[in-house]
Amino acid sequence: MLKGGSTWSFEEALSAKVGFFDRAVFDESVFAVPLPPTTIRMEWTARQPATFELRVSAGSLARSGLSKEGLEGFVNVIKAAGVKAIVTIKE
Repeated sequence: MLKGGSTWSFEEALSAKVGFFDRAVFDESVFAVPLPPTTIRMEWTARQPATFELRVSAGSLARSGLSKEGLEGFVNVIKAAGVKAIVTIKE
């Protein structure tokens, strides 16, 4: 992590198949629902090695259709082994 911050871009493996108007191929292209831009802030603290905290606003969680337990389950599936994840819901 850079001290002054950095810009990251998330791209799914499906992006090569995402269809666009007048360029889609029937039965091959996938039309994805666009994800809204978001800001992720990372802070380094050395008190808990191999641990990260995911803070999600209650409104964002409600719009996602997931429960806190569902989000925790999803995060635990994609995180690295040996890493502890803490999910905090902000009001």
